[in-house]
Amino acid sequence: MKLEKIYKNIFEVEVGNKLFADLDAAKTASMDKGFNRDFKKWVEKVYGPDYEINTPEEEKMFWALGAYFGDAGKGKELGAYVDDLKALKAQFPRMLNPEGTTLPNDGYAYRGAKMPKTYPKVYP
Repeated sequence: MKLEKIYKNIFEVEVGNKLFADLDAAKTASMDKGFNRDFKKWVEKVYGPDYEINTPEEEKMFWALGAYFGDAGKGKELGAYVDDLKALKAQFPRMLNPEGTTLPNDGYAYRGAKMPKTYPKVYP
């Protein structure tokens, strides 16, 4: 049995051979508030010139991430994919656990977390 088939059997979400490697989706995402405007450059750096269209399930997961990063209150949709994302991290570390990037870090998720640089004041 091929390794690719084993991976596809492990995860509920079926992804292609490359995670979020759809350059057209990256271009569109770069205009969305949930993604860094340089996200397209990151996809080019990680996958160029061999891109791959996102699977329908991968596309849903991709936009659920963007919705969450744009507004953490929209995390309910992303919640369905958390286990899959954690499992996919080992298979796609350059996309889900980027290190040493020269791109700005605003809007990127590092090691599964995004921390704002400033926090709103909370009054009792």
